[in-house]
Amino acid sequence: MDTQQPSGPRGRYWLPALLFLAFVLLNIGGFWYYRRAEERQVSAVGQRLLRSTEQVARRLDLYMLEVWRDPFLPDSATRQLVTRMVDQLQTSPELESFRIYTPQGADWVTALDDSTTAVEPAPLAAGRAFDSATVGIAFVSDLYRSRDEYFLAACVPVYDFDSTVGAVALAEAGNEYFSSLRELRAGLLVLDAFAGLLLLTIGLIWMGVQSRLVRAEAAALRSAQLAAMGQMVATVAHELKNPLGIIKNTAERLKKKYGTEGEPLFDFIPQEVDRLHILLKRYLQFARMEIAHSEPVPLLPLAEKLESQLKLQEYSQSRFMVRVPGDLAVSADPDALRQILLNLLLNALEACRRNEGGEVQMIAMPHGGAVELVVADTGVGMDSETLRRAAEPFFTTRPDGSGLGIYLAQTLTEKMGGRMTIRSKAGEGTSVSILLPAADAEAKVSA
Repeated sequence: MDTQQPSGPRGRYWLPALLFLAFVLLNIGGFWYYRRAEERQVSAVGQRLLRSTEQVARRLDLYMLEVWRDPFLPDSATRQLVTRMVDQLQTSPELESFRIYTPQGADWVTALDDSTTAVEPAPLAAGRAFDSATVGIAFVSDLYRSRDEYFLAACVPVYDFDSTVGAVALAEAGNEYFSSLRELRAGLLVLDAFAGLLLLTIGLIWMGVQSRLVRAEAAALRSAQLAAMGQMVATVAHELKNPLGIIKNTAERLKKKYGTEGEPLFDFIPQEVDRLHILLKRYLQFARMEIAHSEPVPLLPLAEKLESQLKLQEYSQSRFMVRVPGDLAVSADPDALRQILLNLLLNALEACRRNEGGEVQMIAMPHGGAVELVVADTGVGMDSETLRRAAEPFFTTRPDGSGLGIYLAQTLTEKMGGRMTIRSKAGEGTSVSILLPAADAEAKVSA
């Protein structure tokens, strides 16, 4: 049964916070380094590309381009010169492509005239660099991606005789110039993933260690508190035991001397003393919490004895059913097991009484090398908060309850090598399952 855990020390989360901060700083540093490397690479390639394109553009003019485009014009020497220059640039290993475009962005060779508006992809990708070239300013574009590769374009104007821009020379740097950027980016992503996984692993290990430490500290504190409480309870119970015996004996002597037949007044004091004795007995059990010995305990005789005992209680509105095979036996302390089952059955009957009737079942069945005992009822049940605190010592929702029944049942079960599980839902009932070693099983039930 889980119990409420303390929130832990304030410094529990300092390492995960530090690791998260380190991860964020690592990402910021990686991004900054990549951007710096990209800027340096783009600047170097851009300047080189711009110089090469300007050298070619200075050797061209609009007349030469018109001759190159129109095969019907004479001056074959000019046409051959331009063709040879363009072919050399288009086949250059340093360039991805070299093309001549109209100021409107159409391919110079296929355009019928300067008014052609079929814009090619390269001018669109070059963007403001191409627009700048159309007004006479040579410019290098920003780095852009096309077909999953990086490209950089230099756009240089080609002037007419009257110094107007008649065409634009556009050269693209190939992806091989930026392969190092792609490799750097991939390396940074791998490093980031590895660092994130490493930091996450360290954080999870730290949180796990801290959680175990918190639970261990809570368990040690709880044990110390219960030990001190048990010692106090044992002292108080011992001091009350003798006076209660004297009170009961005195009441019985007064009844013999002054009592009459059918007079309930003299029975009241002994009954209350007996009730206090039962309460003191539970407190002493809480203080001692000892298991005398374990031995084979047949379950059917024990269940029948408990059934007979409970029939004397005032729970006439509840039905009590026992389903225990005659051949089942557990390895347990007989007195402790009887006390466990009695506490659970009394709680179940009380829950049914508070629900104005119901059914209580005691069931036993084999479970591997163990035996499972189930006490189930259709009583009032428990809400989630009550269920969470059900096994806390001295926690009770009954005005006359001691708050020790379930706690004693769970603690005694665990001391006998067993395990107890509680399931409950408000308005539907409660089921308590106890798993104990079978009489022929030497190993304890793992917790």
